[in-house]
Amino acid sequence: MDHAFHPNGASCVVPIHYLSAILACLQAIDRAAASIENPGDLARIACRCLSEKGVFSRCAVVFLDPDSRPMGLAQVGFASPAEPPLSALEKEEAWPPCFSQARKADPAKSVRLPRGRCTTCPFSEREVERCDFVAALNHNEGFIGFLAASFPPDISGDETLAHLCGELARNKVLAFRNRMGERRRREALRQLKEKEHFLATLFRALPSGVGLVSNRRFLFVNEQFCRMFGYREEELIDRSVLCCYAGEAEYHRAGKHIYEQIQKRGTGLTRARVRKKDGSLFHALLAYAPMDPENPRRNLVFSVTDITRYVEAVERAQQMKQSLLRAQKMEALGTLAGGIAHDFNNILSAIMGYTDLALLECPPEGELRESLEEIRKAGLRAKNLVRQILTISRRQPGEREPLLIAPIVKEVLKFMRAALPATITIETNLQDEDALVEADPTEIHQVLMNLCTNAGHAMRKTGGRLTVSVRCITVDRQVPLRMSTLEPGPYAEVSVADTGEGMTPHVLERAFDPYFTTKPPGEGTGLGLATVQAVVRKCGGAVDVASQPGQGTTFTLYFPRKESSHESTDISTQAPLAGGRERIALVDDEKAVVDAGTQILTKLGYQVQSFTDPERCLQEIAGNPGTVDLLVTDLIMPHLTGDRLALEVKRHRPDLPMILITGRTEEVSVREMKSMGIDMVLKKPFSAEELTQTIRKILDAAKEG
Repeated sequence: MDHAFHPNGASCVVPIHYLSAILACLQAIDRAAASIENPGDLARIACRCLSEKGVFSRCAVVFLDPDSRPMGLAQVGFASPAEPPLSALEKEEAWPPCFSQARKADPAKSVRLPRGRCTTCPFSEREVERCDFVAALNHNEGFIGFLAASFPPDISGDETLAHLCGELARNKVLAFRNRMGERRRREALRQLKEKEHFLATLFRALPSGVGLVSNRRFLFVNEQFCRMFGYREEELIDRSVLCCYAGEAEYHRAGKHIYEQIQKRGTGLTRARVRKKDGSLFHALLAYAPMDPENPRRNLVFSVTDITRYVEAVERAQQMKQSLLRAQKMEALGTLAGGIAHDFNNILSAIMGYTDLALLECPPEGELRESLEEIRKAGLRAKNLVRQILTISRRQPGEREPLLIAPIVKEVLKFMRAALPATITIETNLQDEDALVEADPTEIHQVLMNLCTNAGHAMRKTGGRLTVSVRCITVDRQVPLRMSTLEPGPYAEVSVADTGEGMTPHVLERAFDPYFTTKPPGEGTGLGLATVQAVVRKCGGAVDVASQPGQGTTFTLYFPRKESSHESTDISTQAPLAGGRERIALVDDEKAVVDAGTQILTKLGYQVQSFTDPERCLQEIAGNPGTVDLLVTDLIMPHLTGDRLALEVKRHRPDLPMILITGRTEEVSVREMKSMGIDMVLKKPFSAEELTQTIRKILDAAKEG
């Protein structure tokens, strides 16, 4: 494309090649006028040149003598193969309506014709589409002719362009008529100067940066170009265009590309990074067209369009596409992890169940008990590892709940130690490990992973130190932060600091903008910090950042703090198990899980009916509804899932308390489970303490209710 554009790139103003074609036609007509005496011959040459150069798709020219009688005419592009005789237009009554309309109109303007069919056109033997415009060619001595023409299909001619064409045609006819004698030569020179002034005015009025260069030095620039780059016109004239490029490499690349295109197709178009006088950069579309195709390095008309918004929009679209692909990968990973976790949790449930069963029968001291305790601890570590994997790959955020920040920090740093190079050391400063906040643990995990990953990226070349701190603070007054204001109150303050390359003020200003990233393509989406800010704000907190180039970056997160419950959550040591005499139905399609659970509960005094087939359990309860005091069922089972089993059992025993056990917590909605009559959800894998305490809690609540 070789068009001049509006600054926002919305529409075309005047094609540069079109202006060049007009200038070429004017030169050709001037040369012809110097040696031709017959007006009709000049009219035919003019029409043929205007058509061949692509200025008009069709045109007709009529020259009038001082008495307004035709002395020469020609046409190109109409239905008739030849011109009508001069006598056909000798009287004004015989003129077509468009000629009469143009003569009565403002002499300085061309008349734009409405679209439609013309039945009185003297240049066609049949009905024809009206021309785009007609111009009365006049000067201070009277009318000297008419020009009727249509623009090519790819040219959107407006009144200004029509006026330009009419004015140029008017000048040429006048120059021809008055070329004889010194006075006529002076008049032709005046008309030429007027034409040049008009074109210069047109260039200055265009909303795009437009100008003229020769041998890559500025000869002329319009006012819009000066505004775009921040220069005065006199600062640019006869100066190398290098001053407006981002650097020499970009200057040479763009020039090479432009001249190669001009040699191949006559015009050049390229994108480039250009520099304003103040040093700031922007993306530009550069279009060039030589006035003389034989010497393309001299007198090139050019246009500059700021396309920064377009480039940024394309980059955002690409980043969104990459984010979508990443989301799809995470979704696939979540599905895979969920399936693996279900099977692995069943295995762990059997291992932990039989270990707890062995501990019940084992002497309180001795090597055997120590070995069993180590097996139990390993099972608990495996249980936590599975939950961490599910936390990272989970596709949907969970519900907000009271949680301790410090354990999540430790989990994240375990992953980061494996992911970061050995040149980066990790330090923690957990001053207040009991800092309790209300949040979704998955989102907090994601926030810390994003910040630690960014810190690692900032230190990947030089190495450094990653420091994560947690402490409790109390703010007694409003504190202004970079992005918001911290309100008074108790907070858990989490800071992630690195000793990396830091951020410039410009990058720091846009750090939290969605899709803004300084990483190379394919390495970042620009969503990490935006997600951090969104999660912290959703928790009612705030984010602050401090950074300087070469001195590292520190992100500080403020989460509203809750009062600590001080209840111990350590289950690494076995507590006394709660027993009872109630009747329990235990259902799980994994026989090892059912057997371990049955033996543990039986040793504690419970009467247990175990089932690996949920349909068999339903039949037993339906036949003897009063023989069961509690139903404990797995969720994922063939033929009949745990939630459906619960619904069916409720038809026979509406008051029967129920516990649902599952390893896929993302598939469990507490609200839905409550609506089905399920009293509690127990996550796999569970220890004997968790199982017996949950059973005792539900049974005691049922008795009290």
